[in-house]
Amino acid sequence: DSFVSRVEFQDGDVAFTNSSSPVSRVLDKRPGVASEKDYLVEYADGSQQWVGRSRLADYGSYITDYENRVRERAGLPTLRRSPRLSALDEEAVVREF
Repeated sequence: DSFVSRVEFQDGDVAFTNSSSPVSRVLDKRPGVASEKDYLVEYADGSQQWVGRSRLADYGSYITDYENRVRERAGLPTLRRSPRLSALDEEAVVREF
């Protein structure tokens, strides 16, 4: 099952199952503070909030998906990496010390 389920606890806490991320998708973009872009983010519980790009470091693919949807609507090609940089698309190895 790939559906996100909301679980509410007696103490008022809320958790989501079947979700690797509380962010569901990026809905919009606006100029932010100090030339940083803000993105309107929809969370798994349906709530929405403007969040600065620097706070979305782990959600780059969500931002790319949003930017590609905007480009598609404008009749522009989707964003893609130059073929000469394709070797950089490999998965990074993370080592904890």
